[in-house]
Amino acid sequence: MSGLLQVLEACPERLPEEVLLIPEKLLAQRIGQDSYTPNRADLYFKRISALVIRLYQQSRAHKHGTDAHLFESRCLNLVDAALLTGRGVMDSEMIKMDQ
Repeated sequence: MSGLLQVLEACPERLPEEVLLIPEKLLAQRIGQDSYTPNRADLYFKRISALVIRLYQQSRAHKHGTDAHLFESRCLNLVDAALLTGRGVMDSEMIKMDQ
């Protein structure tokens, strides 16, 4: 998983929307679990956060209409889910986006 996330981070091209399935699945594993129990998804939270923000920004820059709004809502739902895990990584990625 780490190698896949590294390749996606390094890719200069616009990423396909299907890439959002990766953070969705990893965060789904984390939600509902005790936040004190380590989880495989915890290893990837920084990369997942950056990926979600990148996909959201891509959508805002290149798409318009209902499909874009639905995709952006999925991204924002993941931001909410990540914040609920209490990991705080999403906070720092969002600050970077604002700068």
